[in-house]
Amino acid sequence: GLTRQLMMQALTDLWKRYPQLTYRTELKDWKTEGNSIVAETVTNIDGTQMTEGKATKLESIMRSRQRLENQKIVQQDILGERTQISSGAKPPAVQINLPEQVGVGQPYNFDVIVTEPLGDDLLLGTATEEPIKPERFLKPANLKLDLLPAGGVFKLGKAPNTKSNRWLSAVLIRGDGMTMVTQRLMVVDRPTNSAAPLQ
Repeated sequence: GLTRQLMMQALTDLWKRYPQLTYRTELKDWKTEGNSIVAETVTNIDGTQMTEGKATKLESIMRSRQRLENQKIVQQDILGERTQISSGAKPPAVQINLPEQVGVGQPYNFDVIVTEPLGDDLLLGTATEEPIKPERFLKPANLKLDLLPAGGVFKLGKAPNTKSNRWLSAVLIRGDGMTMVTQRLMVVDRPTNSAAPLQ
């Protein structure tokens, strides 16, 4: 559902917010299919945005499969995707536990665990799940934060009864930092374990 115009607008906004953005794409696998080349790549994106003297860091990784014909990409499938945004002097370091694929109607766990002691800090946070829609590239959702009794966000979800792609997001805030993560979850007929985890 992402049109060329929406993609151009989203990229323009991204470069304005992160003017020093860097990215690296690695070719992981490729094969020929008739007159087409099918290539699997992993792209890492990093950038820092300064707002009122404070840095916000963006880290993103995306694994995708492209079909090329006559030296042009004619089809692209996203196989895995995770974005993390952090800000403040000491944003919470987190570990994310979420499968890349889940079967239709099946339960799954979404855990975002703080991997360092919090000391006397309070931890606020929340998690949300939503379908992937083009307008969300330009307008993020509003989230309501809760005081967390444990070191992270732990949610049990249930996949919808139809195939789709979902975004699962979590925000964790402590006294001197904030971390937000978003990861793609693919709802499929039959999940496979062949996909390598995002690293």
